[in-house]
Amino acid sequence: MIETIHCLYCDTENTLEQEDKYSSSQETICCHCGMILPQCHPHSATYRRRIFKYAFWPIFIFCIVMMIYLPR
Repeated sequence: MIETIHCLYCDTENTLEQEDKYSSSQETICCHCGMILPQCHPHSATYRRRIFKYAFWPIFIFCIVMMIYLPR
């Protein structure tokens, strides 16, 4: 499976394969600048989905309470 990871330092996309035979270490390195790529990145879909889940429900509940509490 091919995965793309965005580099924080040089702002490039890096494609990675899950089964890399030549990589002996667990950390992945950017092909362009040589910096270590993050495991959990703000551009990743799982990170954005997790942040949305924790931000959406409190705002939703607050809006419902304010619609009931505030006079019309």
